[in-house]
Amino acid sequence: MPKPTALQIYEGNPSHRPLPKGEPRPRAIIPIAPDHLDELGSAFYERLIQVMTPVTGWLTEADFVTAGELANWMSIYRKADAMLKQHGSTYITAFTDSSGQEHKQFKAFPEVKIRKDAWVECVKLLDRLGLSPAARSRLILSKSQDEDDDLDST
Repeated sequence: MPKPTALQIYEGNPSHRPLPKGEPRPRAIIPIAPDHLDELGSAFYERLIQVMTPVTGWLTEADFVTAGELANWMSIYRKADAMLKQHGSTYITAFTDSSGQEHKQFKAFPEVKIRKDAWVECVKLLDRLGLSPAARSRLILSKSQDEDDDLDST
């Protein structure tokens, strides 16, 4: 999948291929938190917006859904993590086999998988928004906003 032109400019366009002309450029805005977020998700969303807005052009109206989903998954992650901190990650079940002997078995709480799955989704969305360490290492933010605003001249 091709990279957005703005990202190619930030990265320095190492291939030196001509950049596409007329690519859609969503407005840079500060989006309002989605209504479906719970208290934890809303708090994370607000923090996310604080991190992204100082860099001009990083956060656009097209990022509204992705940022909202990241906040939602982070809330799920935090809730599962809190439960695991409170109760541990495993519990013991007992069962009796066909000979009448009782056995005990350790099982993982469902929150172990929920937490893991939520983190996998968070990592994908962090990368999509340019917020993971690997994604940040690919960005070069030393260009001025004036250069970025005139994509047609590059």
